[in-house]
Amino acid sequence: MSKTKKIGIFQRMLNRTERAGNALPHPATLFGLFALSVLLVSALGHLLAWEVIHPGTNEIVRPVNLLSREGIHRILLEMVDNFTGFAPLGIVLVAMLGIGTIVATMIPYSVVFLVFWILLLILWLAPGIPLGPGAGIYYNLPV
Repeated sequence: MSKTKKIGIFQRMLNRTERAGNALPHPATLFGLFALSVLLVSALGHLLAWEVIHPGTNEIVRPVNLLSREGIHRILLEMVDNFTGFAPLGIVLVAMLGIGTIVATMIPYSVVFLVFWILLLILWLAPGIPLGPGAGIYYNLPV
């Protein structure tokens, strides 16, 4: 007789969320697909002459075809303004650059410390010195 553990509703929701998340493509692929869809929807909106009225100024707003020559120029010229105008992105990028610099700087030191302490352990254990003060534990190196 097999025992089955009953799974609660919260765990089932987490399992479904995990399965749905695992079914998604890589985030870079999602970003590329969403960027491409924005380009296509802007071209479609321009061709169909979509219009909306801005609620604050009552001006008519029309979509810009981002696939046209002027649209590509607009993308390239306003790219930096889009990134710098979004304050949280700058904070995240600076933090990631700082963390990356620290990690890249510390890796050589970490490797040197690892090698040094392994050599020190081997030199400590070779003559049969106990691992700690008053310790009865010895490590016998294979001969």
